[in-house]
Amino acid sequence: MTYIVILNGSPRPRGNTASMIDAFEKEAAKLGIEVRRYNMFSLNIRDCKECNACYRAGGKPCIQKDDFNPIAEDIRRADGVIFSSPVFWFSMTANLKLIMDRMYCYSGLGFDVGEKKVGIIAAAGDDEEDTFECLVDPIEKSCDLLNWNVVGKVLAGNVMEMSDADKAGWPAKAAELAHAFV
Repeated sequence: MTYIVILNGSPRPRGNTASMIDAFEKEAAKLGIEVRRYNMFSLNIRDCKECNACYRAGGKPCIQKDDFNPIAEDIRRADGVIFSSPVFWFSMTANLKLIMDRMYCYSGLGFDVGEKKVGIIAAAGDDEEDTFECLVDPIEKSCDLLNWNVVGKVLAGNVMEMSDADKAGWPAKAAELAHAFV
């Protein structure tokens, strides 16, 4: 069975990003895909200290005692990862960025996580051509480094109010993304 980890960087449990993730999860379940969602805003994840303890073989991905290690191990065993976040002040949310920074451990010795399929689900209040570059570029560069394959992106622009994504049909597009993981 395919297993996907969703890293949800949105602080709104019923916002535009959550609506799209919900649709993705429902479609994934129909396809027989197991999904685990981590809501970054409900977790205790500290910043990377770049101590390089993760570069020593064996042990945990990180020596810090917070919520990251179980997520890191879950990502390690997953077949795919969904990165999801609204665009906040020209970037992904700080909480998702904390996870991205802590994924530094995957480039360390003994922490090969294998190839993964990756999807990006994001929302933004505007829809300028370059709106999502600030969020997509770091994810794609991280995926290139880790030999992960971005199989699809759902980038919902012009969704400022809580139900704008629903009105514009973005959840259906997020549901379609689940098919890329089969």
